[in-house]
Amino acid sequence: MIKVLIIISGRDLPRTHAGYIHIFGEIYVASEMIDRDHGRAV
Repeated sequence: MIKVLIIISGRDLPRTHAGYIHIFGEIYVASEMIDRDHGRAV
């Protein structure tokens, strides 16, 4: 699911699992598009 959300945002996919989490946090959690609690649950 995280991979799809990153692709939809137009960003390049990272190479590592930690990279996915970091990019997801930058795009959706830091910009408050997704609540932190929901971001952790994903």
